[in-house]
Amino acid sequence: MKDLLILLTHLLTTAAKLLGPGGARAVVADSLLMKQQLLVINRCTPRAGDFIKDTGNDETINSATFPISESISTAVADIVE
Repeated sequence: MKDLLILLTHLLTTAAKLLGPGGARAVVADSLLMKQQLLVINRCTPRAGDFIKDTGNDETINSATFPISESISTAVADIVE
């Protein structure tokens, strides 16, 4: 019953728009906007996973993220200091 009442309300609203000035254009514009909203709402975007899990240990994160040889990392550490 509730759905029938909502359908009737939409039908009367659409009929009122059609009777007004620029009615067909207003109904088409409303239809296109509703279609666009449905496309955006139902859009399926993949969610990116967690690339780095923060364990609180910076050395673990750096060695896991950037696997470089020990000699290069030592040389870079010497330059930075």
